[in-house]
Amino acid sequence: MEKLYSMKDEKSEFYVQIKVSKNIWKFLDKLAHEVFDENWMIDDHYRGELKDNDYFRFEKNKISLIIIMTKERAHIIFLGLPNNDQVKEFIFEHYSFKPLG
Repeated sequence: MEKLYSMKDEKSEFYVQIKVSKNIWKFLDKLAHEVFDENWMIDDHYRGELKDNDYFRFEKNKISLIIIMTKERAHIIFLGLPNNDQVKEFIFEHYSFKPLG
C-alpha cells in the first residue's frame, strides 16, 4: 500500500493527496476508468511521464476530475460525484494513512 496524506470528503467535493510512486500511472488509469468508464484522457495527457507542477482537468457527465501533480505528491479532486463512497473505497484499496512496508 502507498501513502495517503490527506482526504476531504464533502458532498460537493472529494479530495485526496497521495504519494507519487512508480504505480501512479496504473492507479490513475484505474481510477479514471472506475469513475468515467474510460481512461484514455490520463494516458493522453501524461504519456507515462511525470510533469512537475502539472494541472490536468477532465469533465464528463457533470463530473470533473482535477489532478495537480508534483514530483512527490498527487492532489486529486472530484467535483460533482453523485456518491463519494465508490471512489473512497477505491482509494483505500490502494492507499493508506499508514502504508505497509
